[in-house]
Amino acid sequence: MLMSRSGILYFGSVAGAIVGMWAILAAGSHLRAPHALGGVWVPVEADLPGVVPFTISQSGRFLKLKLDSAKPLTVNWESETTDASGGLTIRLKGEGQDVEVFVPPAESPDNPPAYRFVFRGALNGTWSAVRTGDEPRAEASQTH
Repeated sequence: MLMSRSGILYFGSVAGAIVGMWAILAAGSHLRAPHALGGVWVPVEADLPGVVPFTISQSGRFLKLKLDSAKPLTVNWESETTDASGGLTIRLKGEGQDVEVFVPPAESPDNPPAYRFVFRGALNGTWSAVRTGDEPRAEASQTH
């Protein structure tokens, strides 16, 4: 028995949707979210004078670094590489500033590791810092 024209169109539509879904899932399986850097950081060792706790706000590969009362630095995720020990080197760039973040290989909730930040550009220096809290949330505005 031969299929009617509408049966062929229906079958083709379903097959096309299945193939399309498979292609999207196959392409997306190689994607990976950037390492989370957002939060409040406290320096534990620094070669920059007057370094105080700082905040990193992150949305995907876009980051804002707020250092004390200075204007926030806006940087973009350039690359991420893993070394033989499993540590990460994250390169950020923007606004005349290059930042490298070295992430230690093992992270334990009981013993938070210090990440090493290296700044080159308008701000130069190196410091190690520990994340002490999550990224601050914007407070809801209240109307009276």
